[in-house]
Amino acid sequence: MNPYYKRFVITYLNAEDNLDQNLIDALTLYGFRYPWPAQFDVRDLEPSLRFERKAGVTRCEESYSILVPFLSFLANTVGVRMVYPGCLGVFNSWALEPRMKALEALRSKYNARRVGLITIEGLFVEAFYVDRRRDESENGKTLVICCEGNAGFAEIGISGVPLSSGLSILAWNHPGFGSSMGMPFPEQEVNAVEAVVLFAIHYLHFEPADIRLFGWSIGGFSATWAAMHLPIVGGLILDATFDTLDELSRNALPFIGETIPVALVQKFFNLNNIAQITEYPGPIRIIRRSNDEVISTNADEQRLSNRGNYLVFGLLKYRFPHLFNDDTEVLLWKYLAMDKAEQESYLAKHGIVDEVMAPILQHEFRKEMLEFACSEDDASGLTMDVHRSLSFPSHLGDGGISDAMKRSVLIYLTSKYFVEAKGSHCTTLDQADFQEPWSESLVLCRSQTVIDSQAEGSSASDDFDDSADEREVNDWEKVA
Repeated sequence: MNPYYKRFVITYLNAEDNLDQNLIDALTLYGFRYPWPAQFDVRDLEPSLRFERKAGVTRCEESYSILVPFLSFLANTVGVRMVYPGCLGVFNSWALEPRMKALEALRSKYNARRVGLITIEGLFVEAFYVDRRRDESENGKTLVICCEGNAGFAEIGISGVPLSSGLSILAWNHPGFGSSMGMPFPEQEVNAVEAVVLFAIHYLHFEPADIRLFGWSIGGFSATWAAMHLPIVGGLILDATFDTLDELSRNALPFIGETIPVALVQKFFNLNNIAQITEYPGPIRIIRRSNDEVISTNADEQRLSNRGNYLVFGLLKYRFPHLFNDDTEVLLWKYLAMDKAEQESYLAKHGIVDEVMAPILQHEFRKEMLEFACSEDDASGLTMDVHRSLSFPSHLGDGGISDAMKRSVLIYLTSKYFVEAKGSHCTTLDQADFQEPWSESLVLCRSQTVIDSQAEGSSASDDFDDSADEREVNDWEKVA
């Protein structure tokens, strides 16, 4: 027997008999696809510590019911491999050597550790993490969970961007990718990301508020699902992702038309990012690529037809429905059709800048929070927690402001949630574009001070607030 292989077998058998971290570290130095003894099993957690599953929206029309047997056959043969080509044996074989070389480099530079996790259905998930909480930089206390694209592998994927920023990372391979078991159907995908997030919280002991979910391309589905089920997570960053697969699937199988591909993804690959993102109330950053050839549906209008635009539009319309009317919708689409330089020029030309807009939003959010607090807590008085975040859908724009005001506010909010990054779909994201997601809490901080002062019944602060309100309203009128 080859002595190298013999040492591997002995190490593997020893690790099975004795789950020791040193043995696991030694075992995972070898390049192999077979699952090894797992360090974390979701089934060992109390049910109350697991995610309470939310029912997804069923979108497959009843008229397609007669096609279900055929669609099922397609999904299990061609479909899953078209949606997630990385699960093909040829991709796994090709990627094994560069993955192991990359992992060795990560071990050497960042002390990365390769780990195995078990999902609620008993399937193995391959992952690795870099814990930098002991570093001098404060950035290390933030953990970025990386969700890869449909042909991406954790070791050679998007994790390099947060690592370059000094952050801790936890990256994992989709079912059927690398050593992860199963196939990347939605149910197995969400079970895998559940195991990853629970591992971060209950094994690595990161606080949810210190976790950021980072999804690239189809990884946006896993990231938005996790955010929906853990609303207290610290933030969601989506890069080059889409709303649903419906429009992208229409030309996937041109020899059989549009009906079957659309029915197939609605029934078996219902990656409904737009529905999931609206269930998450926290900080969000959506990144669109300037020349994305993968998630655009029209090569001649690549920027405008990018499905990431529809994700931004849907998020804003859910969170701030009263800012939307025919005029503001038209303006928003015009803004989304601009490139980054054109957007920056538009914002500067119309005075839609932080110095002007932040006080306006502070004023309006403060009003909304006070109204909510008074209706919810008249008897016991105002409490700090009530005012820390805005509830959605927001009442911002519901009466008292003009359409011109709505236009300015809507574009300002869009500029905070959304940014364009230069490059194609697979271009490595520039570190400058990987920033903390934005939240309304950033402008509510000032409002909190005012609320606390009002709760104390200070007449002096009341006088100050009145003058501040007047200045803020005047600023708003100037913007409008």
